[in-house]
Amino acid sequence: MTLSGKSDWPTASGQSVRLRVSPNASVSRWYPIKLVFQYRAYSDDRLVQTGAGETIEISSRALRLRIPEELPVQVAELDLAIAWPAALGGVTPLQWSVKAKPAWRAQGWIFVCIASHEFRTAGARGRQFMAACG
Repeated sequence: MTLSGKSDWPTASGQSVRLRVSPNASVSRWYPIKLVFQYRAYSDDRLVQTGAGETIEISSRALRLRIPEELPVQVAELDLAIAWPAALGGVTPLQWSVKAKPAWRAQGWIFVCIASHEFRTAGARGRQFMAACG
């Protein structure tokens, strides 16, 4: 699925958000994969919001996310802990840890560019979250 949009996009609060990157910039394939995640949102290296959400689509360099709470416009970075569907050795749960930069917003979802990522084994807290979210 190719995303396209305007250079300005209104948020639910009526504020307009200027795009930093075109949503279809250099992203060749999108995969409609729904995975639950927890997030931490930062502005100037200060934690401003935490919560949970669900991926809508994944590509090699970007994600489209559904986050129930609207993120403050000043959010510059997100730390995501995404519950990965395959377990290591069929036993140990994994999480995909992603640092991402918000690039484009629309009502009900946000497009982020992946700055860095790695797979980690999920700790006890992560396993409880994954079990509770399905």
